[in-house]
Amino acid sequence: MPHLLIANAAQILTCARAGATPPYGGSAQPHLGIVEGGVAMEDGRIVEVGPDAMKLKAEKTIHAKGGVVLPGLVDCH
Repeated sequence: MPHLLIANAAQILTCARAGATPPYGGSAQPHLGIVEGGVAMEDGRIVEVGPDAMKLKAEKTIHAKGGVVLPGLVDCH
């Protein structure tokens, strides 16, 4: 079970190109660059991104309320 789920994002922007196999595992998704859904994390690692993440139960859920999520982005400013 994921520890954290960021749910209901209107856009999840990733650095992955469409059709790429996600670095966290799973199958290639043709829409991985920009997608609606959620981001699930377990032990500090991203385990699922996109619509399938919304199917998971997590210990804690943060509702993005239609916002934009940038998983893995580090803001150094």
